[in-house]
Amino acid sequence: MRFRRRGEERRRRGKERREGGEERRRREGGEERRGGEGRREEKERRGGGEEGRREGEERRGEGGEKERRKGGEEERKRRGGEERREGGEKRRREGEEKEGRRRRRRRREGRDERRGRGEEGRKRRERGGEGRRGEKGGEERRRSLRVLSSKGKDMFSVLNLSGIMGKGCVKATKYFLFLFNLIFFLFGAILMGFGLWLLLDNQSFIVLLNDSPAVKVACYLLIGAGAFSMLMGFLGCLGAVYEVRCLLGLYFTCLLLILLAQIAAGALIYFQKDVLNQEMSKIVSKVLENYPGNNSSTEQAWDFIQWSMECCGWNAHLDWNDNPVIVNSSQLLFPCSCQNVSLAAGNFSGSGFCEAPTPDWPVYDVGCAASVESWLLTNIGVVLGICLAVALIELLGMVLSMCLCRNVHREDYTKVPKF
Repeated sequence: MRFRRRGEERRRRGKERREGGEERRRREGGEERRGGEGRREEKERRGGGEEGRREGEERRGEGGEKERRKGGEEERKRRGGEERREGGEKRRREGEEKEGRRRRRRRREGRDERRGRGEEGRKRRERGGEGRRGEKGGEERRRSLRVLSSKGKDMFSVLNLSGIMGKGCVKATKYFLFLFNLIFFLFGAILMGFGLWLLLDNQSFIVLLNDSPAVKVACYLLIGAGAFSMLMGFLGCLGAVYEVRCLLGLYFTCLLLILLAQIAAGALIYFQKDVLNQEMSKIVSKVLENYPGNNSSTEQAWDFIQWSMECCGWNAHLDWNDNPVIVNSSQLLFPCSCQNVSLAAGNFSGSGFCEAPTPDWPVYDVGCAASVESWLLTNIGVVLGICLAVALIELLGMVLSMCLCRNVHREDYTKVPKF
């Protein structure tokens, strides 16, 4: 009995153990299932979070890209708007500048046209009213005086009178310049004629100096200066009458160059007078040595100098002792032009060699160098006066040409005659 109870207890305990094991297994299986499901859920939650994060990152990347694209488009639009505004502003400024240039050009053309019409009208009035100028001037003065006395417009009257006086001064300058250039033209003709006379006349001084190239060059320069003076006088007259500024400026420049050349030549002659005297002495000594005595042009010229200046030789009458004709002659010969007519008796022959009857035959004791120097000292005032007069005339021409050139407002080449 006891063994049966023990067996039952063992069976009951075994059953309980089995039930407890099953319960435990069920409980463990449930826990495992719950753990697996939790892990799966956790994994799923983790996977969903990562996917969400990836999706969020993708969405954020897409949103940032869209925002960047939108910002770039807005920046491009903003820059395009600024460029369009700058281009419009630039085009507006260019249009304003073009319009300003057109306005200035129209104003300048209008001023030139009005000035040209006024100048043409003034010239027509001058050409057409030459005969009525005095009468119109008197009428203008009377009208100005009536306005001054009746209305009391002092300033208007003063300006009117000053304008009339200014026109009168311009016309006076024009006429004075024309007269000066006419005198200058005549002076050039005289100068060129003097140079030609020195070259062509058989009794001129140049015949004695045929062996001196410097004297010949001086004569040619004299002729050239005369021709140039005639040309300048003609250009000055043309520029003064027709009021051509180009000719007036050229005339002023040439006058200035001529004046400077004259001053340089005068200074050269003054500082080189000893050299010129020595050169002249050498030339005349050579002429005396080669005096032919056959009535040539050189003989006639030198005889004319000795006879007109009452001199003999260059330094003294003993200079003729170097002449080979006199030295080699068995007779006592002397130039006939050296004979002192006031002391000699009998007929006078002014050229060639004469036979002196006695050694004390009367001749001029003074040399031609002293006679020339005495003539220059006697007439130095006249020479300096002529030089100063020429310089003053040239200065006056320069002043008049410059004044007229400044008062000529516009060139009018239609007034210049067509040749």
